[in-house]
Amino acid sequence: MKVILDDIENISPYGMLGIAGVICGIVYLWLITRKTDIDFSDVIYVYVWSAIGVMVGAKLLYILIEMPQITEVLKQYIALGSIGDGSITIKDYAVGLLSGGFVFYGGVFGGLLSLVIACRYFGYDRDSMFMVITPALPLAHAFGRVGCTVAGCCYGIETDGIISIVYHNSRYAPVGVRLFPVQLVEAAGDIVIFVILVYIILRNSNVKNAALGYQKPGSHRGFSGRIVLYIYLLMYAVLRFVLEFLRGDAVRGHWLFFSTSQWICMLVLVYVIPALLKSQKDC
Repeated sequence: MKVILDDIENISPYGMLGIAGVICGIVYLWLITRKTDIDFSDVIYVYVWSAIGVMVGAKLLYILIEMPQITEVLKQYIALGSIGDGSITIKDYAVGLLSGGFVFYGGVFGGLLSLVIACRYFGYDRDSMFMVITPALPLAHAFGRVGCTVAGCCYGIETDGIISIVYHNSRYAPVGVRLFPVQLVEAAGDIVIFVILVYIILRNSNVKNAALGYQKPGSHRGFSGRIVLYIYLLMYAVLRFVLEFLRGDAVRGHWLFFSTSQWICMLVLVYVIPALLKSQKDC
């Protein structure tokens, strides 16, 4: 399959597909709360706070990774009073830095932190919120990766294989080169993870009991919402670690033999595997 993507600069993939992902997440939450007896309005409230945390966290990690380049730009501006050939002002550079560029794992950590803070502040049960909201993350992320495909960012390695994407007009990906569609593969993987997580929730015999704990924190034993979160983090870390070898861009940075994202994946696995085993023993 060879896909030709033209005129992508006239499309706003992140905006359109981001909205679609959010809407699909809301539809999913409405359906899953009907199965778990958790109040939909409370879940949406936490979902919104988590979404804000995702955006802030993804941007902050991106800025952190880009800090060496940002430092060089600032040094150049201080020394010469301009950036590059002078066609870009410091204001333009700052606006571009803030409007574009996100790192997914920063969004994950930011979203989880916002969820924990919101649950503590408003008195919601954290485990129950983890249980129902976690699958919305890979669902929305799948739409985001489709957006990456349209825009050309996060592109794959060059390939002579049957499955490839060729960009004729992209500000990010190489033009006229056959690239492996790693963004679409990750989107498909996210959908598979989403389906598995929903299946785990719906098939667990103690889901109703877990939902009751949402009203009385700490009052239930049995199925824990943290298990859904840990399974998601485990599956995505493995998926992302493997797919990083098929990416051709170097925006996310490298250290030694692995990318920044792969190092994060390994750290996530070191934490999640023991935590998942412990949670299963406690249930």
